[in-house]
Amino acid sequence: MGLAQLRDQPLSAPVRTILGLTQADAAARSAAVGQLTRTLNATDAAALTMFLDFRPDAQEPASPLDAQTFDNLKTSVLKLLLEQENFQAGLGEHLAVMYRDQEHDAAWRRICLEQMPSYYERRWPANHDSAVSDDPERTLVEAALWEAAEQTDPALAATAVHSLESLAGRYSRIDAGKVRSAAEKLR
Repeated sequence: MGLAQLRDQPLSAPVRTILGLTQADAAARSAAVGQLTRTLNATDAAALTMFLDFRPDAQEPASPLDAQTFDNLKTSVLKLLLEQENFQAGLGEHLAVMYRDQEHDAAWRRICLEQMPSYYERRWPANHDSAVSDDPERTLVEAALWEAAEQTDPALAATAVHSLESLAGRYSRIDAGKVRSAAEKLR
């Protein structure tokens, strides 16, 4: 479903503004994120999750933003989704897919890597850590971080290593020695 199809959905006014379905400047679209609570309904949450995958060139002509402002807006939306009381499993997979999608700009791909630890910690709390897990989403998030740590793009690699470092101290399944080796390669 694209932005045009979201126009027909029963979305709240702030979500419509964020998506650019109403004429609004960058400040109004950013302010609309602040109007939302940690208890989004399923329709709004699904629309905002879809919005994360939109690219700047797919914006509605009524409210276009430059690429950096668009990524900043999506980052605010992502943080809101990560704080939801009705936490959405599957958002980690979405982050991994967006990171791997080279159609996204490097800045957005870095943001996806930066936010993976927040999702990881929320989805799999450290106090319930297990070195063994058959959760495919968890495996996918970890694989995306390790893959990014080997990137030739130093910014992506550094972001992934930093994300892995933040998890390694609390999760036994994240090999701290392997993280240190990845960090050494960046120097």
